[in-house]
Amino acid sequence: MIDIVVNASLLIVDTAILLFLRKRPRPEVFAGLLAAGGIASLFLAFIFGGDSFGMMRVLAWAIFVHGVVVLAGGAIILWKPHRKPAIAALAIALVTVLVGADAFFVEPHWLEVTRVKISSPKVSRRFTIAVVADLQTDGIGDYERQALERVAHEKPDLILFA
Repeated sequence: MIDIVVNASLLIVDTAILLFLRKRPRPEVFAGLLAAGGIASLFLAFIFGGDSFGMMRVLAWAIFVHGVVVLAGGAIILWKPHRKPAIAALAIALVTVLVGADAFFVEPHWLEVTRVKISSPKVSRRFTIAVVADLQTDGIGDYERQALERVAHEKPDLILFA
């Protein structure tokens, strides 16, 4: 429910920015409106985010969805009168889409298992240590279960959560 409220609020901000920019299609106005949209996003993250994960979720929506919409819409509005800033806005939107795709669709499902063998004359028997890192979630889902099952499959003597 909170995601719907946040996205509806951000959609209102997006619409206001683009309508205002249509009346004053200048790059400096666009830059100011983007800054105002960023401040509005921070405000919404603080109000609706709750904990740190919720705040990051709101900011992720603001950057990777609504930021791209505003940048692309602004580029369309600025295209004829100000071609270079429009191209810059489109390039930033494209990079943001690529980073978002990696951050939300590739990295969260990229399980990497690395084995390192360390020898020491001070240790008389072999033992296995598993280090689990970057489980950045506020809820355990299928991927997290599979990752932890993979750790258990290694039969470690010690599990460390970094």
